[in-house]
Amino acid sequence: MKDTSKYKVVAPTVGVVVQHLPEGAEEKTIDGQKYMIYNNVYYQPISKDGQDSYVVIQGK
Repeated sequence: MKDTSKYKVVAPTVGVVVQHLPEGAEEKTIDGQKYMIYNNVYYQPISKDGQDSYVVIQGK
């Protein structure tokens, strides 16, 4: 998002699928399910089109 000549980083939207996690994401297991967490955003590992990907399940 552009804001008067500066760029602002925004949290990803729930449901968005990403192929790469931000550097520093931490793994956490909750009720037997593995999640990756970065900056209070939870990513669930999935396989999409044969590639490891992550879906955003909870944002800030």
